Amino acid sequence: MIRIQRGPEPAALAPVRAAELLRVRTITAAGKPGSDAIGQEYSVVKRELWTQQSMRCCYCEGQIQCDYSDVEHFRPKARADRQNGTTDIGYWWLAWTWENLLFSCAICNRSAKKDLFPLEVGSVPLLPEEQPPGKEVPTLIDPCGEDPVESIQFVFDGTHWQPVGRNGSKRGQRTIEILKLGRADLLTIYDAHVRDHVEPRTEAVHEAIGSQDEDAIRQAWRRVRGLLSPRMPFVALSFDAINHFVPEDVRKRWGLELPRPPVRGP
Repeated sequence: MIRIQRGPEPAALAPVRAAELLRVRTITAAGKPGSDAIGQEYSVVKRELWTQQSMRCCYCEGQIQCDYSDVEHFRPKARADRQNGTTDIGYWWLAWTWENLLFSCAICNRSAKKDLFPLEVGSVPLLPEEQPPGKEVPTLIDPCGEDPVESIQFVFDGTHWQPVGRNGSKRGQRTIEILKLGRADLLTIYDAHVRDHVEPRTEAVHEAIGSQDEDAIRQAWRRVRGLLSPRMPFVALSFDAINHFVPEDVRKRWGLELPRPPVRGP
């Protein structure tokens, strides 16, 4: 997961938000609205979200198709499972708020995160129609609000490339657990990505270093850095794998800069 920058709110969203909030306020006056009652009208921004995220899932960074993936509500719209035995009403009033919308693969959204939205200890949940952040501190990392790379790291455990909390980050580890970023299918994909894309390019760097050919070293390193393009998949994984295969002392010796993962945006 890497940071995402939102573009301006699409013009089509404002009238939908006004109409839908008017409708849902009437429903909430009679009780808690379910997901079906809140509806699907936020789909008007689906393509904009997809393109600004470079056709990547906001959480796992896998490539996704627009028609078969989901508009994701960072703060869930109908129910908020705090994972402490408490389930609150969802953030229905934010269901059409541009700053609450992301684009996700169906697995991360429907099978992993679902309604999960725990809060940090001492955090105060938002009241209906209160705007974030208030006194609410989510446990889940918002890729549009902070840099996930600061809290999540990929390490090789001898068998797989696994995501873990960077420097012992508890929020990073909990985000991994909430989104199931270490699920078996992703581990297989992570391993294949490193094997097929990162290792060949970093091996070429070491071969060039062995020949003492500075031009070849620079050329090979440019190909390594290409893995960190915002349009590439699994950029956060590539960043940590590159650092693993070409450690800092080697990079310093040859003046090779490893930039931080970029921001995905429009």
